[in-house]
Amino acid sequence: MGYILAIIVSMIFAYLFKLPLIPKSKFSFQTSIIFPTPIIALGFYVIFKYLFFDSISFSIISGIIGAVFAKYSNKIFGVCND
Repeated sequence: MGYILAIIVSMIFAYLFKLPLIPKSKFSFQTSIIFPTPIIALGFYVIFKYLFFDSISFSIISGIIGAVFAKYSNKIFGVCND
C-alpha cells in the first residue's frame, strides 16, 4: 500500500510542479512525471521504511520529496552536454 501511495503522490506533485508527462526525445535525460519521479519516491520510501517504520505519512512525505528532488535534479547535478 505504501509503495503505490508514494508513486501516486509523487506523480501528482510532479504534475503540480509542471514537469512534462514524458520526455521530448526518447533517449534524453530530461526528467518527467513517468521517469525518474516515481523511482526516486520509491527509493525515499524504502529508506524511510527500513530506518523508521512503515507508515502512510512516510509514503506521502517520500512522494513529495521525490517530486521535489526530480524537479530540481538538473540544478543539483547539472545538465548533460550531449
